[in-house]
Amino acid sequence: MGDGIMIPLPATLRPYLLGAAGIAILAAAIWVWRIDSLRASHKADAANVRREYALFREQVEAKASQALIAQKAVNAAQEQKWKEKANVADQKHETELAAANAAAERYIRDNRLLRQAVDRGAGGEAGGTAQGDGAQGSDRSGEAADLVAVTADDVRICTENTRRLIDVRDWALGL
Repeated sequence: MGDGIMIPLPATLRPYLLGAAGIAILAAAIWVWRIDSLRASHKADAANVRREYALFREQVEAKASQALIAQKAVNAAQEQKWKEKANVADQKHETELAAANAAAERYIRDNRLLRQAVDRGAGGEAGGTAQGDGAQGSDRSGEAADLVAVTADDVRICTENTRRLIDVRDWALGL
């Protein structure tokens, strides 16, 4: 077979062989045309999808931007409302603190204890009594009552802290 010998085809088959070759070439051409047609169709579909996606993305970004602007406006309005409430609460606190401090100063003035030398007995009991500025010489608590002395500064601090806590609570309940 390596000598280059060819087997002759019968003459009756030659026209059919040429027709079969033509049909094969035509089928291959149709197949290539079909592949190109499908490729073009898919490219067109992909381009349409890209356009639709770009349009959708623009719409989503526009709506998100509008929603963000609207939310910022709502936040700004709410923040302004809170600032106004805070200012009102601060003013109320200052007014009430001034009144509470005045009341504390009256209390300090009316209930001030004078320091006296106190005689201590063997049992450690106080032998003397303390007298208040506003006590008018009488023991208001009774003779056997235990007394606790608080400095004027402590009364002021307690008054301020109590007023602050009451005002903070009122402010928080108003939110």
